[in-house]
Formats: sequence, C-alpha cells, structure tokens
Amino acid sequence: MSTYKMVNLQGVNLIHVFVNRREELNYLEKQLELFHKGLSNGIIIYGIRRVGKTTLIREFMKNKKHIEINCGGLSTIHSLFNEVTHTIKSKFGEEKIPREIYGDFIEAPNQKLKFKRTLELLVKASDKIGNYIVFMDEFHIFLDKIAKKIAKEEHTNTERALLDIFWILKDIIERGKIFWLLSTSIGWEKLREFLQMKKKEAPLLGVLNRLEIKPLNNNHSIELARKVNPKITESEAEEIAKISGGIPKIIIELAVRFTEETSPLKNTIQLIENGAFDEIFDNMIRYAADVIKFDYATIMNTIATISEGNRTIKEISEQTGLDSRVTSAILRELQKIGIIDKNNERPSKYKSKYPLLETWATIKLKDRKIQDKIKKALDTMGITTESYIRELFMEMKNKKITIKDDKAGTLLAGTEEEITFKIKRVLSKKETEKYFAKQGVKNGDIIAEEDNKTIIIEVKSGIKDLEPQEIQNITKIKTKQETEWILVYMGEGNIKPRTITEAIKNNIKIITKEGIKKLAKKLDFPAP
Repeated sequence: MSTYKMVNLQGVNLIHVFVNRREELNYLEKQLELFHKGLSNGIIIYGIRRVGKTTLIREFMKNKKHIEINCGGLSTIHSLFNEVTHTIKSKFGEEKIPREIYGDFIEAPNQKLKFKRTLELLVKASDKIGNYIVFMDEFHIFLDKIAKKIAKEEHTNTERALLDIFWILKDIIERGKIFWLLSTSIGWEKLREFLQMKKKEAPLLGVLNRLEIKPLNNNHSIELARKVNPKITESEAEEIAKISGGIPKIIIELAVRFTEETSPLKNTIQLIENGAFDEIFDNMIRYAADVIKFDYATIMNTIATISEGNRTIKEISEQTGLDSRVTSAILRELQKIGIIDKNNERPSKYKSKYPLLETWATIKLKDRKIQDKIKKALDTMGITTESYIRELFMEMKNKKITIKDDKAGTLLAGTEEEITFKIKRVLSKKETEKYFAKQGVKNGDIIAEEDNKTIIIEVKSGIKDLEPQEIQNITKIKTKQETEWILVYMGEGNIKPRTITEAIKNNIKIITKEGIKKLAKKLDFPAP
C-alpha cells in the first residue's frame, strides 16, 4: 500500500485558493446592490456537496459586515439562539446585542415564539451594526429538525409546523435590514418540494432569489489544480480535472497529494484504497440518508450497484434484492437532492453526478477482487481510451520500458520485434491539439517526447476490425527530429493481415490491447 506525503507548497495558502466564479460573484454583488435599494431580500444558494458554495459565499462576504451561522450542527432553537448571540458578540461586540433580548427569549412561552425572538435579535442588532449579511449554511436541515420539535409541542404535524416557520422567516426577511444568504446542499427539485410542501403554500419562494452553484468547468478545474500545486503539468492537471468532476474539494485533494512518480489515475486509485476520500463520500452518503430518509447501507448498496454497470431500475433491483418500487423511490430521491442523474433513454439509466463517487463505491465493495474493481473504476471515472493511453505514457516518464513481441504478434501485431520507450515528456491535450492543427494532422491523439525523438500516437477502439485504410489515413509530417508513429488498437475486432502489411510498409508500429496490458503490468498501472 502506497503512502502519501503532502507536497511542499511554499507560498500557496490553501485557505485563500479561489478560482473564477466571477459570474456567480457578480450576481451576488448585484443582488446586494438591489438590497440597498430595497429591491432584494437575499438569495437561496444551492448545489451538490463540496461544489464550493461556502468558499464562494465567504469570498463574496470578504470586507463586508456579516455573520455566519452553520445550521448543520444545530438541533434546537436554544442552540440557534446561543450561536447567534455568540457570533454577534465575537464579530461586533457584546454591546451590539439589545439587553432585553435575553429576557424576551427566556419568557417566550413556546418554541415557535422563541424561534421568532432569535431571528428578531438579528434584526434588532442591525440598529446598532447597520445593514449586514447573515449567512445560514444548511438551513433546511435545521428547519426540519425544529419543525418536528414544534409539532410535538403543539400536537400537530411537521408540515404544519414547518409552514408556520416559513411564515415567520418571511416576516423577518421582509423587514429589509439584513441581506440573507441561505445555503443548502440539496438540488432544486428537492428544495422546492421542501419549501412548497403538499399544501402548495410557499412563503419563501417569492421572497428570496435563488442561485445554483455548479461544479467548475474543465479550464477552471485545471487552473485550480495548478494553483494549488504549481508542480503539476498541464497534462496532469487535465486528468485531475476529468477525474474530479469539477468538485473543488476533490481537485485540491488530488493536487495536494500529487506525486511526480505516478500518474493522476494511479494516484487516485491508491488514494481511494488508502481512504483519502472517505471523509468526502462517506459524509455525502450519510447526508443523503439524513435528507431522504433511506438508511446509509441501502444508499451505499444502490450507488455501488450503479457503479458495477447496473444502471436501470430493473438491473439495480435484481442486483440489490430490493423491490423495484423501493429502488425507484431511492433513485428518485437521490436525483432530487442532486447526487445522481438519469438520461432520456427507455428504460432510463442512472449515473452519479460525481465521477469519483462511483469509483469510491466500486473499490470499497468487499466482495470483488481488486483488479476487477480497478477495471470498473476506469469506467466509472469516465476515463476514455485516449485518456487512459495518455496516462499510461505519462507513467513511463523517466523510465526505460521495453516490450517484445512473440511469434504470434500478440503485443505488437508483428510490426516490430520490440519497442523501447524512454519518455521524457507527454504533451498536454491543449499542446497536442495546437501542434496537430499547425501541422495539419487529422489522425493523432497523443504526443510523447524522448531526448531526440517525437512519438505520435493514434488510439483506435470500437468493435470493428482494424482495416488497412486506418493506416493509410495517418498523416505523415516532417519534423526537425526523428518521428515515430504508433497506432494503439484497443478495439474488440481483429487486426487484418493486410493492415499489418500496410503498417510495416509505412513504418508505423501497432500496439495491441495485449501490448498495452503488458506495458501496464510492467508499470504496475491499472490494466484496461
């Protein structure tokens, strides 16, 4: 089992690493301007866990008067009152809290009124502080908890109690002295269901605007990886971006724990095995269990089953042993909160919105051999054949690797007796595209460099046989140094004899899927 050390990131303060989000920040700033004009009360901010909501909000609140209340860890109105008073004291001073507020809270005859008094404290404090921002993180979990307590006290149902809470919130929010930021980690479909309920009353929907925080796009994911760890190359950052699914927390984990000796893919699998992502994904599933009321084991089993390629309701039900109606309900709820998604096919197929979540679940399965897990992991991370071959060649950096063909042409299809690689650098995808565009190359995927040689690699996959035309389509170019052309065939078909003859004639080497497996084995790299 590999061990990992934090890379030396001199001059990089991870607390202040922030990438882009310019559009979202501009929206928040404009809404704050409208608030000062009396035209906005605040925003409900939502997005899947670890997508960067809190980081974004804190970036927005920098140099602005604000307080932050983490509601996720609160379970009673009294704990909310204590948290609010403590936060205002530490942020602005005890004198900003009206003295009568303590008596008002204690004397309140019921939980509902105590909740109102706590929110009124925030408003009354603004008389001394001035207008300020109140950020309440994971607000819906807390509201659900206290609604149950109020319902028990008043001998009513939770929905009625929750609706009363919403009307209290609406009244406080519309007083206009505070700019409210309420954040949650559930998707809009589930959040709207929570706010609207069966009674079709939705006091908060017309009071607050809403903003969805999405994962970082590819370019910004690359930027974040390289900002966290400047030692990472463009190619390595590209693979980290793809594997992470644009989730900042995962990008940072992969970048901080990066080692130059192994590729991002191999690093990722070893990190999962070592438990580096347990905190992220274990908490994610526990959070889902808390929200959708299905137990942890059932949700974990469902996601793990999806990761194995069972993606329809029928397939998942058969694999888990759950009734199809129960399976359908679980999948529907996981989709509402934003953990999984489904396509428009018939029957619909489900997949995780977090590429790495399926991989984590796959490797955590106890009833599979590790090699089987890794093969599945490659699929669940969305690693394309081209990306896999690129990473394999990246793994060869600064190593001397030789593969020898046999008489049957198992590894090199008879196009060469042996190939030795001494890779010094693999160009990033952007560098490769720029190079090929300049040279007019249409058939090429990867460029690797040795000391005095350029290797241009085209990757072919699919179920069709490898035809001579594929060799003829390869665009030969003149370069300043020696150039070697390689066609990697990862398909399920056959390599025709005429194709081999054409490859030898044009001095193009073919590496078969078995050849790639041999290289992977020599490098202790996950096999395709």
